[in-house]
Amino acid sequence: MRKLLLLFAFVLVGTQLNGRDITFFSIGDTQYGGGGSQNADKNKYARQAILAAIENMRWPENSSFAGQKLEPRGLVMPGDLTQNGTIEELEGYMQTFYTLPMPVYDGLGNHDFKSAETVYAIINKLNDKRKDFPDIIKRDDKGHYAWMWEDVLFIQLNLKPSDVVKGKYDPMFALTFLKNTLSEFATPKTPIVILSHYGVDPYGRRKKKKWWGKSERSDFLETIEGYNVIAFIHGHHHGTYFYKWHGIDCFNVGSPFYNNYIEGGEWKELGDEVTEGAKAAWKSVKTFKKNKKKRVYSAYYNRDNKGHFTVFRITDEYLEAYDVGFGQKEKSKKPYWDTKWENISTHKTGFFKKSLAQPVSFFQKLGNKIKFAFSGLFKRKA
Repeated sequence: MRKLLLLFAFVLVGTQLNGRDITFFSIGDTQYGGGGSQNADKNKYARQAILAAIENMRWPENSSFAGQKLEPRGLVMPGDLTQNGTIEELEGYMQTFYTLPMPVYDGLGNHDFKSAETVYAIINKLNDKRKDFPDIIKRDDKGHYAWMWEDVLFIQLNLKPSDVVKGKYDPMFALTFLKNTLSEFATPKTPIVILSHYGVDPYGRRKKKKWWGKSERSDFLETIEGYNVIAFIHGHHHGTYFYKWHGIDCFNVGSPFYNNYIEGGEWKELGDEVTEGAKAAWKSVKTFKKNKKKRVYSAYYNRDNKGHFTVFRITDEYLEAYDVGFGQKEKSKKPYWDTKWENISTHKTGFFKKSLAQPVSFFQKLGNKIKFAFSGLFKRKA
C-alpha cells in the first residue's frame, strides 16, 4: 500500500499544472569511422555544437519561447551510428555522444547492419546502456524500445517500421513491436512520435536501393491509422528537411557535415574518396526537386558546407522544430539558427510549427500518467 501511495504522489508531482513542455535534440547519420580522412572529426564538431547550443543559444524571436534557454531532455539518434557496424566504431561513437550532459536515445541504421556477426553485439551493448533509463516502458532484445516523456509516447524502431527482411538488413520485427506497443500504451488521443532510420521521402522510397517496398509502407500506414502520430522522425539522407506523408508530419533530422559529399548545389571535387554513389545521389536529388508533387525540399547532403541538428519542442499547444547549423573546427562552437532551412509551408524562415489540437485537461493527463506508470511496473521487462 505504501508503494502505491508513493507512486501516486510521484505521478501527481510529475503532472505539470502548467502543461506539457518537452524539448529534445536530434541528429542522425553520425557514421562514426566513415567518410574518409577529411571527415575524421565530423562527430567531434557535432558534439561541440550541441554543447555550445545548450550553453549559449536561446530560443529565437519567431518561436513561442523567445529568449528562453534550451533545456533538452535527451538526444534522439535515428540510426547509422557507425560506418561499418563494428564494436570499435560503436565505442568511438559512444565516447563522443554518451558523454553529453543528457541521455541518448539511439537506434540502428543500415550502416550498423554491415557486419551480421556484430549487429547483435551492438544491440546488446546499447540495450545495456539504456537498462536504467526510468522512462523506458517497453523494450525487446532486438533493440526496439518505447519511452514516455510526460504524456507523449516515443517509439524507436531502428531500421524501419517493417517485418520484411531485405538481404542482411533485418528490421527484426519492428512493425510487430510497433503494433504491440500501440495496443498496450496508446489511445487514439495519445501524442505519439515514431522514430526509424529509413524515411518515407523520395530517397527512402528509392526503387533502385530497395530500402523498403510500397507494401511495407502500406502496412506501416495501416498500423498507425487512427492513432495520434504527431511526428515521424528519421535520418538516412544526410539532409535537414520536413514534409508530409498521408497527413503525417515527417522530419529528416540534420547530420554531421561530410566534406566529400555535395556542396553548394554543385558537384565539387573536395579531395579524398569522392564516391560514385554520392554523385548518383546528387543526380537523383535534382530529379526529385523537379517533381513538384513530391513536395520535398532540403539542403540535401548538407550541401551548404555545414553540419546540422534539429531542435524539437512539444507543448500542449504546439509542436515546433528548428534547424541548427554549425561549421567545422572552431566554428562548430558557434551554432546558429539556420533560417535557410527550406520547408513545405508558406514561410521560408527555417522552422516548423503546428498546432496540436484537442488540448488535454489536467485530470486527463493525470489519468494518463497513472495508467502508464502502473503499466510500466508490470511490463518493464517486456
